[in-house]
Amino acid sequence: MREVSSLRPQTRVNPGLFGNRMSEPIRRISNMHSILSEIDLEARTLADEYEEASAVVARAQAAQARVLVRTADLGKRRVAALTSPSSREAELPYRALAAELGAAAKVSDRTVQNRMNEAAVLNESFPATFEAWGEGRISTGHVAVIMEHGLTLPEPARSEFESEAVVRAESTTPGRLGSSLARLAESLQPRTIAERHQQARASRGAYVRDIGDGMAEFSTVQPAVLAHGMHDRITQQAKAIKTADPTDARTLDQIRRVRWPRCDSGNREHHRARSRVGRSHG
Repeated sequence: MREVSSLRPQTRVNPGLFGNRMSEPIRRISNMHSILSEIDLEARTLADEYEEASAVVARAQAAQARVLVRTADLGKRRVAALTSPSSREAELPYRALAAELGAAAKVSDRTVQNRMNEAAVLNESFPATFEAWGEGRISTGHVAVIMEHGLTLPEPARSEFESEAVVRAESTTPGRLGSSLARLAESLQPRTIAERHQQARASRGAYVRDIGDGMAEFSTVQPAVLAHGMHDRITQQAKAIKTADPTDARTLDQIRRVRWPRCDSGNREHHRARSRVGRSHG
């Protein structure tokens, strides 16, 4: 049986019948392809240059951190040389060194002290991360994410975490790395979430920070369930107020701020009631 295709008449196109009407679109497509190839080549060149510049920045920032590590070590030696220093006197060598470096880099001595502490922790607890940073394989953002999640782990698990974290950091962005390392850290935790939560509850507190123009920021650290519940409660209240009075020009944040003390008071009354019920049944 003959194939169907063989039964079809074979038609050949004679370019002469169309003149230049076919060659013009072909030329346009060819020119466009050439332009796109040039653009891709230029983009690739720029990407390579940007990658190298980013690596240079990372190496320079790591070099800065190395200086801060040596500065912290010098401060430690100077504190050790003091005779029975008080807590205030023990701070002086660090503050003096931080002021010296801050003046040179045109940043505040408080910023330098914070960076000294971070560099010392990185050097002691995450040496492989420091090395990758110094070689320009990862950025400052990657380093911060690795430290954030790695410091929640005890020493034996931290080494295993760091080895895998550096490998992942070399092939992704700091933002994507965060969620990946959160799962990794959780899988390496030797204690249950309930045990860690019980210990973390001891960090509860309230803080205030001046932000200028006669304003200050007040914040609290609470168990997540309680904090989200409080925020949801004042959000629902704020939305109800806006719905009841469309002419109210305040934003949800402004109304939430007004409702916050009442929400906190309501939660305290709720916990007192639960405590009274518990005692009555005890």
